[in-house]
Amino acid sequence: MTSWLRTRALIVALGVYGIIAIAVTLAYFPGLHGPFVFDDIPNIAHNSAIQISTLCPSSLYAAVVSSPSSALGRPLAILSFAINYFIAGDLTNTFDFKLANLAIHLTNTALVYWFVLLLLKQAAKTNPTLTNAQWLPALVAAFWALHPLNLTSVLYVVQRMTSLSALFVLLGMILFLHGRQRVQEQKRHGMTLIVGGWLTGLVLGTGAKETAVLILLYIPLTEYIFFSRADFRTAAGKPLRAFYGLAIVLPLLAILAWVLTHPQFVQESYKMRNFDMTARLLTEPRILWFYLYLLFVPNITEFSLFHDDIPISTGLFTPWTTLPAILALVALTAAAFMGKKKYPIFSFAVLWFLVGHSLESSFLPLEIAHEHRNYLPAIGPLMAMVYTLGSAFPDRNRLSLALCIMLAVALASVTFLRAQAWASEEQLIVTMVQHHPRSASAQAMLAELYAVRKVDLIQAQRHYEAAAALDPNEMSYPIRILINGVKMSSLGMNGGEKGSSLVEPDQFHTVISTQLHGHIKDRLSHNALTPTTMLTLDDMASRITQAPLQYHDLYPYAIDWYRAVLKNPNVTRDAHNASVIHLFEISTAAGDHATALETAVTARLHDPADISYALMEADARISLHQLGRAEDMLLHIKHDSSRLSPEIMNDIDILLTKIRTIRAGHTKTSSEPKPLLSQKTARYHLPFSEPKTTR
Repeated sequence: MTSWLRTRALIVALGVYGIIAIAVTLAYFPGLHGPFVFDDIPNIAHNSAIQISTLCPSSLYAAVVSSPSSALGRPLAILSFAINYFIAGDLTNTFDFKLANLAIHLTNTALVYWFVLLLLKQAAKTNPTLTNAQWLPALVAAFWALHPLNLTSVLYVVQRMTSLSALFVLLGMILFLHGRQRVQEQKRHGMTLIVGGWLTGLVLGTGAKETAVLILLYIPLTEYIFFSRADFRTAAGKPLRAFYGLAIVLPLLAILAWVLTHPQFVQESYKMRNFDMTARLLTEPRILWFYLYLLFVPNITEFSLFHDDIPISTGLFTPWTTLPAILALVALTAAAFMGKKKYPIFSFAVLWFLVGHSLESSFLPLEIAHEHRNYLPAIGPLMAMVYTLGSAFPDRNRLSLALCIMLAVALASVTFLRAQAWASEEQLIVTMVQHHPRSASAQAMLAELYAVRKVDLIQAQRHYEAAAALDPNEMSYPIRILINGVKMSSLGMNGGEKGSSLVEPDQFHTVISTQLHGHIKDRLSHNALTPTTMLTLDDMASRITQAPLQYHDLYPYAIDWYRAVLKNPNVTRDAHNASVIHLFEISTAAGDHATALETAVTARLHDPADISYALMEADARISLHQLGRAEDMLLHIKHDSSRLSPEIMNDIDILLTKIRTIRAGHTKTSSEPKPLLSQKTARYHLPFSEPKTTR
């Protein structure tokens, strides 16, 4: 009889999951053919290493180590992108990438159901008064899977890093709960399951994204809320204490010690932000309340790919909501600890949410707000909401169930509408600007749409100017104004409408010289250089390098700006290296070999240990026909071949061959506007020097 009941329960659970999966698929379907956006571009579209044609180990390894996203590289997520590309065949087939994200999301939906089911069963053991309705876990899973706040974790392809990491964390927590319950019941293999869950979440989870390290806090939080400390005094107490000491406390202390002894890890990254750590810590409590608002009041106009229209807190009363947000968060946390025995679900919901945001919404120098950061943290508040609704009518379960189903349908409807906006690049951008007109990032994306897709440079200029006005500290927007203005000038275009801030073609260079050039140069030499600014400069350098005649008007500005960047005392090491490379490349492409040589020599003085800078200097000297000095340098470097990579040795041989060829009179330096070495040098440095996409 028991076996039949279990089989029946399994069939019912699978049927309910099937209904949820169909609803989720229908809700997301309009956006599955949408484009790559934002961080998808550097991580996927521009990452040639994932574009594999075979599943051989060498190709897979090259893909795994290619991520620009973080120091650890997130190898499992990148590996999944490479396999996705192999199956899809090219990057135009975004449907396959998004379908894979949806499959991971549906898998996580089943894991959320399983996780919440175990939590509620354990809660009912320690507090029999708590309701344990079988349909509650299914509704929590449905609310979570259908909630529009999780949409960017599915349709924003690069956020597979988030959803895949969450998959391993959820699986790890499920194994932990099964093992912990076996320890509580003094059954065998409990500690094996606990350690297996810890390893799954920590090792595999961080292989997709570093936030999985929070399993070191999720496990003790679950222990604190749902299990009795009396278990530590039983026969199984010793291995349990050893687990928490060795697997939880020791790694946390190691991480804390590393952060305290490597303050430059955080300080260096703040050089790329237009806010400091104090401003971020003051702002994040407001952001957490904003996330909770989106969870409980999913107003479609509030969602966006960007939330840079939220003002930064510069003091406890600027804006005035800063201090109330902090005090309310402290009060909520205190209530969670105080109500742990009587209201364990509420306590778990609050503390799970806060723990889930303890990395990305704390001291780390990330952007202020992104919706995908709620993917795992949202489980807590949604669990509390469903549980509260389920308990609202204790004698009328059907009424509670009907109310929850209505809310799930409402969530699905909002997600469906959001997914429609993600169906095309233009729809997404226009929707963002409509809902968030004060978002500088959204305005800049609309400007790019006009400039690149619609070739409407006048409209593009207006939106670039709007972006620059909204965020005067971000230098990428004035740089885009200049690049777009050069195009307009070359085409003989003007602003058209009376009163436009755009200028006539014959006035353009004068206005740029007086109003923009000096301003940008000054800011680049002193202000924080954001990843967006550096990527914009890189884009300009790429244009000049690939088409020096077409963009010759940009060259003088680019030279001055890169020199300003190299003088900036706050520039990061990565940004400095990238700027050296680009300055060398654009001057070489323009035939300005004297500037290329000056760049290489100065770079060697700044970092004499970098062999690539020496090769750049030799290359420039060859172009200036200083063959003897170039040859002496190369032979000196080659003499110490024991510490040189095969690629460096190959470059040295290429340059020596080039010298011999010139001496033999078979070629002239003037016939080589873009030496091979400049391409090689970029290959060595740029994967490590381009600004990392830390969202």
